[in-house]
Amino acid sequence: MKDYILLMHNDARTDGGDGRATGRHTLQSFAKQEPFKAVARSAMASACVRSTTRQRSPRTSRATFGFEQSTWTTLVSSSPAIPYSRPTEPSKYESCLGTETTGVDIQEDIQRALADIERDEQCAIMLAVESGSRAWGFASVDSDYDVRFIYVRRPEWYLSVDDKRDVIEKPITGDLDVSGWDIRKALRLMRKSNPPLLEWLQSPIVYRERTELMSEMRVLAHQFYASRSAFHHYASMAKGNMREYLQGDEVWTKKYFYVLRPLLAMRWIEEGRGLVPIEFHVLLDATHPTGPVRDAVDELLRVKRAGGELSRGPRNAVISDFIAGELERLELWTPERDEAPATDLLDQCFRNVLRRAWPNGD
Repeated sequence: MKDYILLMHNDARTDGGDGRATGRHTLQSFAKQEPFKAVARSAMASACVRSTTRQRSPRTSRATFGFEQSTWTTLVSSSPAIPYSRPTEPSKYESCLGTETTGVDIQEDIQRALADIERDEQCAIMLAVESGSRAWGFASVDSDYDVRFIYVRRPEWYLSVDDKRDVIEKPITGDLDVSGWDIRKALRLMRKSNPPLLEWLQSPIVYRERTELMSEMRVLAHQFYASRSAFHHYASMAKGNMREYLQGDEVWTKKYFYVLRPLLAMRWIEEGRGLVPIEFHVLLDATHPTGPVRDAVDELLRVKRAGGELSRGPRNAVISDFIAGELERLELWTPERDEAPATDLLDQCFRNVLRRAWPNGD
């Protein structure tokens, strides 16, 4: 039986607390539940908690600074598969497993695909994350794996008269969809405050990361974040999905989430909360902690996560009326225009990434 590694992260405490203590807490939580008891206790005994604690303001919450992953705990097992039972606080554990439906086989497939890309394309992958429903937090058991990555090529590749293709897209195989953007393309999109890129940088499901190369980009994400651009992006998404899937007495039930998420993002922006988080439950908790809409969404979410078939079904009056009312209300509101920082910050980041990725220039 092959060994495999589960990589798990916890956030640093908002008061800049000790990362090692947080890591121990994680292992202690796992040591109380089957089937993680043996491996977690073994890890605790061998003190295999490696931590890097970053200081951050007591006011900074995971919702607005969700990309900081400060404690990585490595658990090693010789079992081919460990069925996952959801811990008390799911968002702190999902990056190690993808979600509760991520098995060892798909993890190996993802790592193999990333290694093949680096070899075939002669590039270095800086970040590889899950996007889509698994990262948003409303995946069902048969949801696809949407792996997105940022990569950097060797310096001489960029020294060309002609522009070259700056994306890598692999054919979809089974339920695995893998594609990525070149670092220069990513930084150009950063200048436009591109919401999908900002979501990648916050994904709770991280398959690969070179932290020393990504830390600067994550700082830039806050500096270049433009609320007006983000608001229009999410408004277009909510309206488009509403028109496409939620018209009439019978609708595409699972598509409620694809309207609700951008709609709640619009509310988040309206309330001035900063960078929009990728996780649906963070948006929902912040904007609708209680009430009939929350109850209806929670029930729909429970059915979807349980693997229920949410194809076409009768219109949900509570959710549909809420969506229609919010879209009409928010149609009258537009954020103020943001002032973008100087582009030379992005140029410097690009040069820094090249130097660090290829320290010997080759």
